Amino acid sequence: MKPLLAIVTARAAFVLLFSWASCGNAQNWTQTTASTNEHWRTVACSADGSRIVAASLEGIQVSTNSGGTWSLSGAPEGQSWSSVASSADGTRLASAVDGGAIYFSADGGVTWNPSDAPSASWQGVACSADGTRMVAVYGTQFSTGGIYISTNAGAAWTTSNAPTNGFGWYAVASSADGTKLAAMMVDALTPSGPYGWIYTSSNAAATWIQTARIRWPCSLASSADGRTLVAATGAAGPLRGSIQTSTDSGATWTAANLPTEAWSSVASSADGTRLVAAIGGFFTGPITGPIYTSSDSGTNWTVGDSPTDDWASVASSADGCKQVAAINGGGIYTRQTMATPSLIISLSGTNLDLSWTVPSMKFLLRQNVNLGTEDWTDVPVIPTLDYATLEYRATIPAPAEATIYRLVAQ
Repeated sequence: MKPLLAIVTARAAFVLLFSWASCGNAQNWTQTTASTNEHWRTVACSADGSRIVAASLEGIQVSTNSGGTWSLSGAPEGQSWSSVASSADGTRLASAVDGGAIYFSADGGVTWNPSDAPSASWQGVACSADGTRMVAVYGTQFSTGGIYISTNAGAAWTTSNAPTNGFGWYAVASSADGTKLAAMMVDALTPSGPYGWIYTSSNAAATWIQTARIRWPCSLASSADGRTLVAATGAAGPLRGSIQTSTDSGATWTAANLPTEAWSSVASSADGTRLVAAIGGFFTGPITGPIYTSSDSGTNWTVGDSPTDDWASVASSADGCKQVAAINGGGIYTRQTMATPSLIISLSGTNLDLSWTVPSMKFLLRQNVNLGTEDWTDVPVIPTLDYATLEYRATIPAPAEATIYRLVAQ
């Protein structure tokens, strides 16, 4: 892999940035050691993809090594877990029960506690990158639905003023800072299936705007800034749904150039360029299909080498180079492509601000004052995670002499 170089001259008067694509050549989907005998319903991962949490009808399991090994968490077993969400560092988690409570964890899933949210048919949960802001939706075709929010990492919940209806909310997504939200609901049952709307909020659920009309909502995903959204609609009997994308926070939507299928789950990278969409469901038997990926915000899609199966849920790292997918009644798979994060440098007074999207591989920030030598040294600063952008940031004094910076894979 080529290292990423940034050359900074004296006091950053001139910056020359060399960059390559955010991910390298595609790799195969690989089955992890997770059980193949569980009815996996939902999966989420940390920003770097190293910590994964997956819920099934049998319980919740976690992995701290990208799916290499799994352990049963302290969550109650035998629950109908419908959705799970993870903070960027993978320590703060939330999981909802269809017909039960919302549980939260502050230690990566080792222990779980029930929140004060009412017992309901919870269908989806999402959270901000720091895990403090959470949003959950509930409802079924036979009960009134609604949206609840939490501002204290899932311990306490309050109802939002989102529209209530007799057919329920089914999916929700959040920006990294938790202020921009998108949710899918059903408001009509017709011979051609249930119909609903996608709603968006730009103020942490204080107000909601009705956007696209959809049939049989299933899944939503958002970029870190909330501008890029991807929505999946599934099967309504023999009828099949579509993938739709928006690059203006839900104001307008475009149908993806994909076959009509029972789309079950979608996920997005932090910048909204790399998307993943899976097929799955049930109609007189399991509905099966492959996993599709896009590297241009949904303009073009590629079907990969994934098994053709009943995929229940997908998740993505911040850079989109690590993806996770779970099969209903099967295993859990991961896909890793080579990460080459773009190093961005800007001048702030007498300091340099260096930033790069959280990579799905470990990188070191290094420096050199002579490109003709191999005298590279570590930049003496510990990067901090910007939860609003899912980027690592490092601030250092602007160099007095021309200096070269690069990110090097460990």
